[in-house]
Amino acid sequence: MLCYTSDMSFEYPLPTFVILLISAVLIPLQTVGSEELADDVRFFDSNEEYDSLDSELDTSQDTIIELYLDVASYFCDTGKFGDAIATYASAISRDEDCAPAWYGLARCYAQTSEFAKAIAALEKAIFLHPQYQTQAGSDTAFDELKTLPRFKAVVGRGE
Repeated sequence: MLCYTSDMSFEYPLPTFVILLISAVLIPLQTVGSEELADDVRFFDSNEEYDSLDSELDTSQDTIIELYLDVASYFCDTGKFGDAIATYASAISRDEDCAPAWYGLARCYAQTSEFAKAIAALEKAIFLHPQYQTQAGSDTAFDELKTLPRFKAVVGRGE
């Protein structure tokens, strides 16, 4: 299976969880006619079984953010930093206190040589989750920043 990227090309295989998401959510919505969908909605609105079905589905905010983080990590691992940045930003728009999204965003900005943005995102990640301070000091994604005084001040390795 091929992945549809932001530059309108097909390149990388999709991770399994994205395939499952598309299969479970998007494809059924495209194949159901609007009248049939309206009938289903009316059925669920008047059916007590809907409440039990809804409680079985894990569509919590945390689950959605985890999905964003997984997809962003995939993009980052495959060198699609622009897509990763956009996906991390989407996670942050849902939860501004999502430290892993801020840290991932910092890593992507560092790898695209956007050092000021990388350090700003890293500062936010460390503010939310202080353990990232130690992790950033040894993270190879930040190698090009490690000589900068501001980076040293953020990770506590500079005077």
